[in-house]
This record gives sequence, C-alpha cells and structure tokens, in this order.
Amino acid sequence: PPLGARCGSSLKDVLDAIDSRAEAAKAELAILAQAFERYDGDGSGALSSEELAKALQDLDMPAGEVDVHQLFSALDINKDGTVELTEWLDNLPKGTKLRIMDKMTRDGDYVQFSIPDVKIVYTYTDEAPMLATYSLLPVFRAFCGMGNVEILKKDISVAARILANFPDYLTREQRVDDDLDKLGALAKNPAGNIIKLPNISASVPQLTAAIAELQSQGFMVPDYPTEPKTDKEADIVARYAKVLGSAVNPVLREGNSDRRAAQPVKAFAQSHPHKVGAWKPDSKSHVAHMSGGDFFESEQSAIMDKICSVRIELEHAGGTTVLKAKTSLLPGEIIDASVLRVAQLREFFEQQLQSTEPGTLFSLHLKATMMKISDPVMFGHCVEVFYKSAFEKHAALFKELGVNPNNGLGDVYAKIAGHPKQAEVEADIMACYAERPAMAYVDSNNGITNLHVPSDVIVDASMAAAVRDSGRMWTKEDTLCDTKFVIPDRCYAGIYDAIVEDCKKNGALDVSSCGHTSNVGLMAAKAEEYGSHDKTFIIPEDGKVNVIIRKGGQQVFSHDVKKGDIWRMCQTKDAPVRDWVKLAVVRAKNSGAPAIFWLTEKRAHDRNVIAKVQEYLQLYDTAGLDIRVLAPEEAMRQTLARAREGKDTISVTGNVLRDYL
Repeated sequence: PPLGARCGSSLKDVLDAIDSRAEAAKAELAILAQAFERYDGDGSGALSSEELAKALQDLDMPAGEVDVHQLFSALDINKDGTVELTEWLDNLPKGTKLRIMDKMTRDGDYVQFSIPDVKIVYTYTDEAPMLATYSLLPVFRAFCGMGNVEILKKDISVAARILANFPDYLTREQRVDDDLDKLGALAKNPAGNIIKLPNISASVPQLTAAIAELQSQGFMVPDYPTEPKTDKEADIVARYAKVLGSAVNPVLREGNSDRRAAQPVKAFAQSHPHKVGAWKPDSKSHVAHMSGGDFFESEQSAIMDKICSVRIELEHAGGTTVLKAKTSLLPGEIIDASVLRVAQLREFFEQQLQSTEPGTLFSLHLKATMMKISDPVMFGHCVEVFYKSAFEKHAALFKELGVNPNNGLGDVYAKIAGHPKQAEVEADIMACYAERPAMAYVDSNNGITNLHVPSDVIVDASMAAAVRDSGRMWTKEDTLCDTKFVIPDRCYAGIYDAIVEDCKKNGALDVSSCGHTSNVGLMAAKAEEYGSHDKTFIIPEDGKVNVIIRKGGQQVFSHDVKKGDIWRMCQTKDAPVRDWVKLAVVRAKNSGAPAIFWLTEKRAHDRNVIAKVQEYLQLYDTAGLDIRVLAPEEAMRQTLARAREGKDTISVTGNVLRDYL
C-alpha cells in the first residue's frame, strides 16, 4: 500500500511495504548489473565507449535522443576512460534505465534483447561430425526453410582456424574469414542461434599434422616453433595458441549448459542399446590418484566484495616477476588458485608403475585438450618417468633434437627419424617395456600406446570406453585386460573410482532400462576454465606466487612453489552462478527428478560455491522439490543407484564435471 502520514496502515503493513520496495530496488539493480555484464563484451569489468555505443544501439535509442560521448562522460565519474559497474548503476539516466527495465521477461529476472531477424549458424567442424553435416544439415535446412529461417554455415575446423590466423602468409584467394571470432561476437548477442558440432581440441601433434597437410596443398602457413627464439617466432606461437586445445568452447560459452536427451531419443537408445561388456566382481581394475601435492590439496578460494583487479606475481631470489599484470574482477566473483607440485607428481607416477600388478595394464587419463597448458605438462612427466632409462641415456641428444615429452612418445619417434642413432634410441625405448608394467594401447595394430600422443587419451572419452569394455583396455596383443586408471588430481578422480567400484559390485548398467541423467552445467562467462588459459603458469624458478589486489596491495593468495610446478588461477562470476541455480530449480520443477549439486566441503572453491547455492536457492519456491548438495563421489553413487532403478536424475555440476559426464 502507498505510504503517507495518514495512511492508517498497521506497523506490519508499513514494514511489508518497505520490504517490498527494497526487494524491487534489489531486483532493478540485479537487472541493470546483468545488462552491464552483457554489454561488457570483453569481460574486463568496465565499458569502453564502443561498448556503450553498442548498448544504446541494442536498446533501440532513437537517433539524437542520447549523445554517446555526453553519456559516456557523464557516467565516467573517475575519468579513467571506462565506465565501471558502480558508475553505471549510480549515474545511468532514468530514461535509459527504463529502456532496460522494459526488456525484462515475465519472470522479471533477465534482460530481454531485440531480435532483428532469425538466423541459425551451423558450425562446420572436423572429421566424424562431417557425417552430421552431410546427413543432418539438409534436414535442418528443409525444416527451417518452411519458417523462413536462414541457416548459415561457418567453418571452425582446425584447418580454418589456422588459415584465419595467418592471412599474411597466404595469397588473397587463400585467405578466409575468422569465423570463430565472428561466432564469439554472435554468442554475446541474445539474438544469436548457433548449432555447434563437436570440434577437435587440437594437441600440438594434431596441430603440426594439420599444418603439414595445409602446406602440402599450397597453403604456406609457417611451421610451429616448439622453442621460439625470435620475436617473429614468438608471434607465430601466440597465433597458433588460438588454435590449440579447446580454442572453440571458451569463445562460444556465453551461457550455462542444459544437457538432456529428448524422450524419443532416450526411448530409441533403450530399444537399440549399445554394446556393454560384463563386469566381474574380482576385476583388478581400479583408479589411482595422488594423496598429496595435487591441485585439490593446495586450492585457495576467495569471493570478491567489490569491483577490483588483481596482479599475479612470482617472488623469487632475483626479485619479482609479474606473471599477469591485471585480471579484472566483479563483486561476488569467486577466484581460486592452486598448485600441483611436480616432484610429488613424478614420485606418484613411479609408485604407481612399481605397484601395478601382473595381469593389469598401466594407463594415464588426463584432459590435455581442455586443460591445454597444465595437462600436457603432466602427461610429459609421465612419459619421462615411464621411459626414464631412455630419457636419461639420451638427454643430450633429445635436447639437441628438441624432443618435447609433453607431445608424447610420438615426438621422440618423429624427431629421431633418419638420425644415425635412430636404431639405438628405438631399441632403448623398447627396453623400457621390459622394465615397466604392461601399458594400455590406443592402437595395438600400429603400436600406438597410451603415452604416444596426449590427445589420444582424453579422460571423459577414454574412461567411458573402458567402463563399456568391462573396465578393461587393450593390450599390445589387441586383447582386453584389467587396468589401473591413473588420474593424478583428486578434484575429479573420485567420480571415476565410484563408477569402477559400483560396476565391480553391481555389474554393468542395463542400457535398455537405466534411467536418464541430465546435466545443468556452470560454464557461462568462462566459469571454472581450469588449466587452459592465461592464468596458468609453469613456474620458471623457486619462489612464491602471490595474488595481489592492485589498488591497496592486499594479498589474496600465496603459494610456495618450486621450478616446474604448475600454478593456476580461475574465475567464476556471480551472475552465472545465480543463473545456474535458477536453471537447476526450473529443471527440477519441470521434470520432477532430483537435482544434485556435485560439490564438496573438502575443496576450497566448492565451499564458496555451496554458500552461494544455499543463498540463491532461497530466492525460489522449492517446496516439493528434491534438491541435494553432495560430494561428487557420493553424488555419483546415488546417481548410479537411481539409474539402475530406472529413475532419472539431474546432475548439477561445475564446468569440468559437465564435460566429464
């Protein structure tokens, strides 16, 4: 009710009205803040004049109604050349605020933007997805054509990404548009519709193979310098870095994921079940992980209480080296930092090799594509430890040839080919197999082992295949055998251990009757992009890594480190977490299935996420809903139990588990 001197309302009515208006003010601030984040295209935490101009254009401001330069000057109170969130909220003209508020959805939670026309962009990618391009794309075009919806095809294959980054090495006729860059801009526009097929997350061996193939066809792109020595070579490496690893997904991830199978698809899968091997209770297959020195143990986490930026620096005997000068942060943003200690990693690999039982294969499972900086290094250490005698004997030769163990054993064979010592090196490599336990093979017929190429064994694909094959992998003789699955970091190894132990106890899942597990994944605004970005470093010398708030100098994190250790920091913005929680509640309401948040109090990052989940769940009516927060291992066990009973479950996970599941 309206408040006035003579309104006659009870004290409760007055307090209710105050609360109502306070909530409305909070809702308005949330909407304006969300609009700010949407218009902040580069995620810097501040709007440039160009981004403000795009915002006004999106808001359909009539020509002459608002002068961009005048508005920018009025908003930029501290005159630093940008508009920060507080300046946006405090000084935005009322008329512009109303334009934003008018674009609310019925739920009152999200800004709704104008859609000038309707187009769908279909991504043209690599290898197997081409089958879908030739079979499914014509169906899409025929169906959408009836509604006058245009389908455009954009090439984001490895080859196209290489060509787009090296126009100055190509003839005018050979040059191609940077479709990935254009799709990245489109993904920030709510009018964008993108059908993204799976793409290759290129490892260095895959990259060099693609380069060689392009060169053979007359595209004179440069070779990939493994150890850049000049500014020109450094520039080439920087350009190729945009192609390596999961170069595509972080560009296109502007929203959280909602993965689920349509009911007809699930019914078809149940009627036509894929092959699943039987499990034996006495199977020797098991998961091995580190007990200390991993990212899990060392993780530190903090929630930012205001807009700020941080500096990452290495304090060492010779002074201080800035690893990253500035990372902008928003209020409520979670940042984490952790270190994997390489000495303990190598000890762990040696222990696992020594303890592998006869009749059991040794295998390593990482994500060297998504974690394109950290995991290839971990892979390389395993290569060096497994083939220790050969690497020690030929250390000088391997250095001379530029052998990089991070690229796998295949790099040794490639670099030694034609060398006078080729036969000797290959004999010494073969001798290592007599010293070490039997290893899992990727391609037995061609002698391709588990350690040949880092991208050949990607944990979410390799473990799924092993589970379907009765918990076994392939031997040198092309037969299946029980296997030790080595997954070093405990952040995620436990879920695979839960799967293996469940199958040993209860047998394989019955595809024809098991329940469906959908996923709500936290991935918007590059949330939880661990080990794959500009905040992951291989430490160059002993010292201490500090994360410092740039204005004020307060220390946020600090880790003692040794040369070669892998240190990483990541960000998770508050708005994606809010949306993730809402999406989980909506899915639980619509499906009637339990929604399980896979989070553990034993991990620093997860503790901060749990606090946010508990806070944001209070914003929704969850009466009658089954919403749980469980450690990933227990979440996996409960999900498997429900699946065996034919019951559906919603897994609500962070970015990495979203990918692994």
